[in-house]
Amino acid sequence: MISGVARHSVIGFSAVLLTVAGLAACGGSETGNAAPAVPVTPAAPPGADTYERLCAKCHGLAQEGKKDAPALDSIRLATLGDQRLRMAIQYGKGRMRGYPGLTTQELDDLISYLNAV
Repeated sequence: MISGVARHSVIGFSAVLLTVAGLAACGGSETGNAAPAVPVTPAAPPGADTYERLCAKCHGLAQEGKKDAPALDSIRLATLGDQRLRMAIQYGKGRMRGYPGLTTQELDDLISYLNAV
């Protein structure tokens, strides 16, 4: 016959084993077969891909300006205004060629991106 203390110890030990087995079965183990953490890469803001594809070769990746193309700083863009910037992008300005094939969404995203830098 098992004493009261021994029976209580066996029941407690069984409960611990069941808890550990349950956690291991559902992936709750800290050191078990948990999936490795996947690094989260922040998504590029809308318009960044269009800028890199069409504008960066002349204006630079950081809008610093290159060759004959000016830097695209916030003061220059603010004095130009969204409507004139839209026209310059679509139809060109000076030595800059136009990009009339951009969709309205691409153009809106590009202008938003430029205004955010």
